[in-house]
Amino acid sequence: MNSDSPEARARTIVRILIWAYFFFLVVEGALRKWVFPQLSNPLLVVRDPVALGIYFFSMRAGVFPRNIWFLFLILIGIVSSICTFIILDPYLPTSKIALVCGYGIHSNFFHLPLIFVMAKVLRPEDIRRFGWWTLFLIVPITFLMIAQFQASPDALLNSTAGGEGAMMTSALGKVRTAGPFSFVIGVVLYFSLATAFLIWAVLKRGVYKKWLLIASGVALVIGLAVSGSRSAVASCAIVVASLGAVFLFRRDALNRLGKILLVTIIVGFFVSRTPVFREGVNVLATRFNEVAEETHQSVARGLI
Repeated sequence: MNSDSPEARARTIVRILIWAYFFFLVVEGALRKWVFPQLSNPLLVVRDPVALGIYFFSMRAGVFPRNIWFLFLILIGIVSSICTFIILDPYLPTSKIALVCGYGIHSNFFHLPLIFVMAKVLRPEDIRRFGWWTLFLIVPITFLMIAQFQASPDALLNSTAGGEGAMMTSALGKVRTAGPFSFVIGVVLYFSLATAFLIWAVLKRGVYKKWLLIASGVALVIGLAVSGSRSAVASCAIVVASLGAVFLFRRDALNRLGKILLVTIIVGFFVSRTPVFREGVNVLATRFNEVAEETHQSVARGLI
């Protein structure tokens, strides 16, 4: 494609907007909790104009999704809307049902086409840069989570979006640390993404410097320990389990497995000696056991 063509320029703008979207995704929670808590509700949709810009320019570039998956999204959205009106009709006026339905569509469907746009416009060097920043940022995010873990539930670091209510608790008086995100689900998804990039970089030699892999790997493990979240642990475990598929289709990746395991054991040994990791694991273990007792299920069955 000619780099001076309107389609090429539109693709470039889409890539820039995707970076802006990533930036807002990381800082949105911090803005809502600490910087502009009085604007918490408007900031909840701060990424929407960026997403609209991405969709607009992706249409101009001819990369907006027109596949079967996008059609399924539309179909599921329509069916969900119809069900919402049917179920809530006896209890709420139509105007309020429309508001509930509209926000549900926004939350569950509006941002999903981005997946297909990213697959169309991002180049290999863009993926590497996203991975670098994802792994680099997990280090300060983990330091923030450690501070939140050690702080009291009502401390400023553990403020909620808008300053109302309290963060969800884990066990032994500790909160489920959310880092810079509004809720712990941000940690769950970010750490899953970081796990994927870390595995990719370890298996594909030379993608990133060793210091970045070691620092992000240590931060990932400690961050999971102090997160107080079963979902964070389970989500990252699912990503690690995908290695089975990787080894099935890429036998050459097995050659690096031995060295990776050795480095992991050595790093894990030193990490396990840190007081904050031990305390975090104790809180996590207590949380796992409490849920198992409440649901009358084993820890393993509860996770599954």
